[in-house]
Amino acid sequence: MTKNMLSFFPLLLLAFSLCLTTGATGAHARDALLDGTFEGVWFQPDSSDMNLDWFVMDFDGRGNWSMPEDPSYYGSYEIDGQGRLVVLQADTGAGSVTYIGSVCPQGVLISLPDPSESPNPGISIALKRPGSPSQLQDPAGKRFNMVDFTYRRQQPEILAGFIEFDPSGETLAMYANRYSEEPDEFDGRLVDPPGNIPYTYADGRILMGETPIGTISPDGSWIIIAKQDENEPGIILMSQSDDVGTEALEGLYFRTFCSRYTHEPESRAGTVGPMAIDGAGNWQIHGGPGGIYDFLDNRGRLEIIQTNPTNLVITRHGAASPCGNVILVPDMDGGERGVSLLVSTPLPDAEDPSDPENGDPADPGDDDPNDEEPGKGGGGSSSGCFVQSLK
Repeated sequence: MTKNMLSFFPLLLLAFSLCLTTGATGAHARDALLDGTFEGVWFQPDSSDMNLDWFVMDFDGRGNWSMPEDPSYYGSYEIDGQGRLVVLQADTGAGSVTYIGSVCPQGVLISLPDPSESPNPGISIALKRPGSPSQLQDPAGKRFNMVDFTYRRQQPEILAGFIEFDPSGETLAMYANRYSEEPDEFDGRLVDPPGNIPYTYADGRILMGETPIGTISPDGSWIIIAKQDENEPGIILMSQSDDVGTEALEGLYFRTFCSRYTHEPESRAGTVGPMAIDGAGNWQIHGGPGGIYDFLDNRGRLEIIQTNPTNLVITRHGAASPCGNVILVPDMDGGERGVSLLVSTPLPDAEDPSDPENGDPADPGDDDPNDEEPGKGGGGSSSGCFVQSLK
């Protein structure tokens, strides 16, 4: 056992206590983090059909949400003492549904996987819409690290790298590499783009022609692209490139994910955690896998290597947000491809009581160290699909 691994003990003990503790006190202050309109995409990678929907949600900052395009769908939400986003869809005849996801500390990005027991679950990822013209962020001239999760010829495909938006505001270029069939063969070398891709930007949205395909967060740090192609549907998640630094990744992170088997039609999704990161290049799932991490450059591109268990060494190349509190990771474990978001969690409120009656609204998912990569596990508390159930 190394000295660095010994430094994990306090974090791991805190991780264990987080699984037992939530807070009622201060809940309304946490809920105020979500206040405004969010726009995003739901993606279900279960077949070659285009199971992809663009959606809009309103959060009132007081624990209530609704969908302005269809007011008959609404419910409540809570940011619990573990920092997870818990969304309850009200019973509209088919029964209520609970979703367990995450929200970034800036309150501009949410990730809500469908409950894991749903048939072929998907994931909903949304960004806050600018509240005023002064909050509009033009991506022209900027670089964003990215992960692209797409169908191609009825197979899931993962690309990782970065995208550069030309200063002219007219084209973008993608520098990426494809994950091979064998995860340990991916070396992270980037391939120059075959050509520039035309785009336009207006009112906080990225468009191709007349079709809105993406949105950018009001702080300019995140972009979601919905690839609305019947033959190759998918999503591209982008985090603005910046010099993050190894020490910026420290604390406990919850993971939301969505993945698809390469040779089978089933998909998986869920919320798992916590994962402890020590700020010195090491990470560990409580009772599960662990490994090391480092940055590939000074622009936020991240290399995460799973080294424990030793018989399942996997290298992933993702990205960290400028503040280090959100990590974007491509998933590939043998015959599985997908994408994960790791979101840092706040420490438990000092005044929160450790009362089991105030406990978890849903199990965050228990990892089996014998057969799991980082955090393949649970989801919400009942079946349903967050966007499709609202249609």
